[in-house]
This record gives sequence, structure tokens and C-alpha cells, in this order.
Amino acid sequence: MANIPLLSPDEAAAFLERVKRRVRVHKNGCWVWLGRKDRDGYARLHAFGDLHQLHRLVAHVVKGPLSPELQVHHECETRGCVNPEHLLPVTATEHAAIHNAKRTACHRGHPFSPENTYRHLRRRHCKACNKIATRKYALRRKAKAMMEGNVHG
Repeated sequence: MANIPLLSPDEAAAFLERVKRRVRVHKNGCWVWLGRKDRDGYARLHAFGDLHQLHRLVAHVVKGPLSPELQVHHECETRGCVNPEHLLPVTATEHAAIHNAKRTACHRGHPFSPENTYRHLRRRHCKACNKIATRKYALRRKAKAMMEGNVHG
């Protein structure tokens, strides 16, 4: 991460103590940040001359420098959590695979089974939802054509 020095063990411990003073520890071990958060719920902190996503900053301090292409996955699935034990540096591909594995159904509840799933542009799509959308589109086109007088009855 740019502009973030490597900290000595004492400096890293002092930084983590500063962070711990502004968290609420939950039963599952999450350190939920009580300070500033962005609109997506990620903790933010002004440090080392810049505003940072705190989970990335904590991972950098505890686990070592993060390359820009790495993302930090919250194993606890709590965006405001800054507990270093819950933070896992991963590639974008690994991160997407982690989240996709947890999604077993589409937004309408249809299962992502082999029979009901197709891939388009590297994403999974639901065949049942596609069928519903195609029917709605055909009905709209038919209604429009009838309104324009192009189709009879």
C-alpha cells in the first residue's frame, strides 16, 4: 500500500492498540469499528497521511505489505470487522470464488444446479429467471405491437 511504512513490532503493536480502543468486540471475535465507515460499511481511518480502508491497513501492518492486486476477504463476512485473524489477503479470482461458493441460489430462490445454471461473461445465470424474463419481454413486445395496430387479436 502506498505511503505506508513498514512498522517495527513495537509500532505495529501500538497501532493495533489504537485500533482496539475504537472497536466493539462481538461474540464471534469480530472487532467491529465504531469510527468512520464508508457507504459500503467498511471501516475507514486517516493514517500515514491518507484515508485508508482500515481492514486493508490492519492486514498490511499484521501480515506484511499487500500488493495492489490483492484484496482482503473478511472470513467472518462482517465488513466493519478489523480483527486481523478474520482478514485474508486473496486475489480477485479467489475472492469471487469464495463468495460464489456461498451463493447456492439466485435472487428469486431458484437453485444454482447444473440443470438450472448457465454461464455468460464469466458469471452464473439462472435459466428459470431467464425464461421468466424472456416471457415478460415477449408479452411487452406483443402489447406494444397491438397498441400500434400491427397485430390483430
